[in-house]
Amino acid sequence: MQLTAAGHDLAPLFNIIGRIRTVALALTLMALAYSLVIWIKPELSAGLTERLIASGASAMALAEYINYYHRQLQHFDNMADFKRLLTGKGFRRSQMAVDLETAKVGAAAQR
Repeated sequence: MQLTAAGHDLAPLFNIIGRIRTVALALTLMALAYSLVIWIKPELSAGLTERLIASGASAMALAEYINYYHRQLQHFDNMADFKRLLTGKGFRRSQMAVDLETAKVGAAAQR
């Protein structure tokens, strides 16, 4: 499978996205760590509202990271995916994960 759009090879773009993935994970984990720290040391935050918002936002960031780069977490937009979830087959790989793997395999084949 070749990654193209309107006649343009997208493999180089997916290689960049693959490298950015590590940065995104690091930033997400830092946000999660900070949200844990402000619960342990509440004096580092402005109050309960800030701690709740920071915790919610960092949890959402982790869910989005997983949703983009690993597993599709949303199963309510496609009946086939929803049925797959209900039958116990689990979450399917995200499209980004499939595309990144395709780009990685394609780059290795060109060497």
